[in-house]
Amino acid sequence: MTITTVPSVDRRVELRVKIKSLAAESRIIRLEERRIRAAIARSEAALAAGKHAADEVTASIASARLRRTSLQLHRTNDVRSECRASLLAYALLRGRTLAQAEPMTPPLTAALLQRASRVSTIANRFGGQTTGESVLAWMRVPR
Repeated sequence: MTITTVPSVDRRVELRVKIKSLAAESRIIRLEERRIRAAIARSEAALAAGKHAADEVTASIASARLRRTSLQLHRTNDVRSECRASLLAYALLRGRTLAQAEPMTPPLTAALLQRASRVSTIANRFGGQTTGESVLAWMRVPR
């Protein structure tokens, strides 16, 4: 009796699509931030000119600032870290070294080591056979 194994499916194309969609999400969020910033400026100008009730405009400005801060935090924390982990997983799947993927990164930062499990998860989802330890070993290769 022979045992056959199902080969790992190479889904790097889907990973590239994910990376591109994360980049597009970041651009869209920046556009919305600019729109909210412009709306805040218009509201502040209307408030200074006395065109509307001060309480109403002040509440509107505070709400808009909260929305903008929320979008900015999502872009800078969630989207950026997911995009970086996806790019590292893509480099790992392509057989690139960490130095080729990120030439300017200092040798081993704490954030990079924390990201190893996420990189492993993404690489496994898109066709790799990695573990957190193997990703850490990949990250520790001398530059």
